[in-house]
Amino acid sequence: MKKFLLLILIILSNYLNGQKINFYSVAGKITANPHTSRIVEGVDVNAFANKLCYTLSYQVGEEFGLEIFSDSPVETYRDLSIRVGGYNLYRRWRLQYQSGLSYVKGIKRTKELDLLNSTFLTNYYFTEKFETIGIPLFFGWRYLPFKFMGIGMDFFVNINLERSFFRPCVVLEIGLLRAR
Repeated sequence: MKKFLLLILIILSNYLNGQKINFYSVAGKITANPHTSRIVEGVDVNAFANKLCYTLSYQVGEEFGLEIFSDSPVETYRDLSIRVGGYNLYRRWRLQYQSGLSYVKGIKRTKELDLLNSTFLTNYYFTEKFETIGIPLFFGWRYLPFKFMGIGMDFFVNINLERSFFRPCVVLEIGLLRAR
């Protein structure tokens, strides 16, 4: 799977090679999960050329849940995706929409209950690791107060055969984001 994603990245870089990049950015993503120790849960590297946006993205995530009354252990994922889509720039606002291909790996709960570790308030399940290819769908908006910085919101969905997920994120973006 990793070789397949590397091949897609090489093809994408050859396609970008002949185009003039108008804008570029690096974006850090913060999600609203208070139960993680991470501050940044994802990073996007963006290149904007001819009304198209090319993105290489890496995200780490956990399912939302309370310590009590939720199933354990927590399901996690790591997502490496390559996305292509469009963007619209309206003065200090930018809308982005993309789709692509992703490599997802993580840990998910099985249906088998671990009776030795379960308690009265929490069910504990056995886990299994997974790796799969997915289709990421992305929509985001940014407010660009300066030409080098933007803040906004992203909505990210990954559809795959093992563990599909949805993630809203607050984003801080740095780079060359607009002309004026």
